[in-house]
Order: sequence, then structure tokens, then C-alpha cells
Amino acid sequence: MMRFSGRDVEIGAERVAADGPVTREELARLVGMPNLRALNLNTAGVTDDHLELIGRLTTLEDLDVSTTDVTDAGARHLRHLTRMRHLRIKETRITDLGIRFLARMTELETLNLRRLDLTDASLRQLAKHRRLDTLVLSDEPRFSYAALAELHRQLPDCEIVIVGRGTFPEI
Repeated sequence: MMRFSGRDVEIGAERVAADGPVTREELARLVGMPNLRALNLNTAGVTDDHLELIGRLTTLEDLDVSTTDVTDAGARHLRHLTRMRHLRIKETRITDLGIRFLARMTELETLNLRRLDLTDASLRQLAKHRRLDTLVLSDEPRFSYAALAELHRQLPDCEIVIVGRGTFPEI
């Protein structure tokens, strides 16, 4: 057993979720957990510095760092998480540059990018994720309708949800 975010966690746990702010020291303890598959740090005060440690959790398949202060500088650490299947980075400060770091996540199935400052360049990058079946984007985008249509053409089996509007191309 170890303490993480105010609670006891089994060393062999597959899923860990924070109840509040997380320290760098607490995240460092997770690096030695061989079975860790899912980590929920939504609103846990995660920063780019924390992502350096999270990038070492190479067994992760599901990660939520939404509503945090992570930026493109931190997103580069996520490029090592090649087993990632479900990623939620909504409401962070990640931009087009940070999306490029996700390219090595070839197993991605669901991706939530709501309220990110993304352009057509990000949509072109996302088209490389051939296994993607659900993509959630903002309803106030900087990307064009044409780029969204091209993404849909390249990933026809992916459900593209525009929050507040519906599913593309029905919107």
C-alpha cells in the first residue's frame, strides 16, 4: 500500500484517481506500479513538470489530465505513452504543437480535445490516428469546416462530436 492524493492505493492497482491536488512526489511513486493502466488526474493541479513523470508510466492506456495547467511543453512527455487508448486533455493550454506529440499514440481510440486552441494543422495530425473511434472537439473552433470534412473523410468510422452542436457531419 501507498498513499496517493489522500488515500491508500494498492501497488498492484490498475486504476488510480486523484481526489485532489497531486504532488510530484506522489506521482513519482506511481512509476514503479507495473499494472497501472488508468490514471485520472482531472482537476488535480497537474503541471508540465508532473507530465514528465507521467510520461514514464508506459503501461498507461487511459489518462485524464483535463482542467489543468499543462501546455505544449508538458505534452511532449506524453509521446512515450504508445499504449494509450483513451486520452482526455480538454480544458488545458495545449495547442497545435502539443497535438503533434500525440502522433506516436497509434492505439488511440478516444480523444477529448474540448476547449483547446486548435487549428487545421491539428486536424491534419489527428487524421494519422487510424484507430480513433471517438473525437470530442469544441464548439468554438479555430479550425475550418473544410479541414473537419477532410478529417471525417480520412477517418470515416470515427464519431466526431462537436460539443454543443452534435456529431459531424450532421451539424
